Amino acid sequence: MSQWNLVILHYHLNPGGVTRVISGHLEALASLPYELQPQRVFLCYDGQSEGWPCELGGESRRFSIEPVVVPSLRYDTGPCQEPEFLAGDLQEAWEAAGIAVEDVVVHVHNHNLGKNAALPGALQHLAARGYRLLLQIHDFAEDMRPVNYRHMADCYGGVDRVSAQIYFSADHVHYAVLNGRDARILQRAGLSAERLHSLPNPVSKPASVGSRRDAREALVERWPFVRDRCLLVYPVRGIRRKNVGELLLWAAALGDSAFFAMTLPPRNPIELPVYRAWEALAAELELPVDLAAATRPGIRFEELVAAADWEITTSVAEGFGLVFLESWLASKPLTGRDLPEITVDFKEAGVVFPDLQPEVAIPWDWLDRNEVADHLRRHYQNVLDAYGIDRAAEETERELDEVLAGPVLDWAYLDFELQQRLLRDCTRDGGRWSDFWDANPKLGAWRSRLSGSTEMEELVRANTETIERAFGLHACGRRLYDIYARLLATRPVVSVEPLPDAAAVLRSFLQLDRLHPIRLA
Repeated sequence: MSQWNLVILHYHLNPGGVTRVISGHLEALASLPYELQPQRVFLCYDGQSEGWPCELGGESRRFSIEPVVVPSLRYDTGPCQEPEFLAGDLQEAWEAAGIAVEDVVVHVHNHNLGKNAALPGALQHLAARGYRLLLQIHDFAEDMRPVNYRHMADCYGGVDRVSAQIYFSADHVHYAVLNGRDARILQRAGLSAERLHSLPNPVSKPASVGSRRDAREALVERWPFVRDRCLLVYPVRGIRRKNVGELLLWAAALGDSAFFAMTLPPRNPIELPVYRAWEALAAELELPVDLAAATRPGIRFEELVAAADWEITTSVAEGFGLVFLESWLASKPLTGRDLPEITVDFKEAGVVFPDLQPEVAIPWDWLDRNEVADHLRRHYQNVLDAYGIDRAAEETERELDEVLAGPVLDWAYLDFELQQRLLRDCTRDGGRWSDFWDANPKLGAWRSRLSGSTEMEELVRANTETIERAFGLHACGRRLYDIYARLLATRPVVSVEPLPDAAAVLRSFLQLDRLHPIRLA
């Protein structure tokens, strides 16, 4: 495999999570021994590349990085183009760039998301013409993205035809996923283990901005009110799935002993109304929190993280969950909400999370069970309707009873309206907090050592070493090489078939116990 080439295909190269992963993959490939690197790498996209880094890998890079612009890869929202036409555009552009089908792997990102409805069909045409494909899934249209899913349904002729169109396989068509959860979902759909690969995102240490002490002193000059408080930083944009209301709950519960800083507001205008409502509530209740801390005059993101005592996460859904790794690489212990289906892979690699818990328990005395049931039932039916799914009411009621059966309820099952109401009630009646701490003993134990300890410093060091070894650039580079080598060893076939039970993907995501209404606000 001394002479081989790589096409990396994504809709665009504008700033975003997938673009960041692509640049990380190029760095990872450049970290390999020279003889294992590809000869040429082609970036195939629609022409948008705002902020794309021009140089990656430096002197360690053997391969050239060449753009291949295909305008028909752009996002579509109206009538979709014919898949065969898009396949023709792609093949024509590749042949013009000197890309030969015999020695190239085409690494495609998020083909299944519905951003360009013709892409899955186009890829099937290309696979039938002998192109070896690696389809990497970062996100699913089935995971609370009904607009994307229905767009594909409109293009393919109905919701019952979507899954078979986007999940297909052949000997020379393989898939890569970020975590074990996604692998299990595709295996339930019928994808064989030989064509399925684990490809966690690469992570690396952030650039140093000096000591925590210096960063903290500089921050206190601008924010004197954090001088004697524990500073917890949530390094994300305040989109709905980040569960901002839970961050406000933490701020209300800990009061004057801590200050919470989420770093950035959303970019997506669809997300802004809910975010603004959380901002208004935080101001109304005078909570010790800033939901756009990295935008304040004189405060840089890197310095804010450096000054923190802890990082925190309250997210209810992640594709990979970078915060679970990057916090330790920034020399910060992590607290907040665990997502076991995501963190299990990190735990198996040896990363330890002593201060995460999978729920924030709310006593039923604070809630009306019938009202909560009505809200969840309504939200779930809205989701089913959005996906065009008919489901027996008896089945929904059985699952609803299971979700509500315990002695407490996870905060994440409350919608925007109920979260806002509870936050107001709790801040007006401070006597409720003793019940809250009783319901969350692990959180209470963490509160008793809020300022950290030497033991936490040792854990930060140990986790950092584990993460760099298991998820660093070199580990990612080896994974990529091994996957590409296996694909190049396959013999392309003409027959490309849908997965045997492709509809299992949608069923996996539409379980009621996975419903977090805050994502639908």
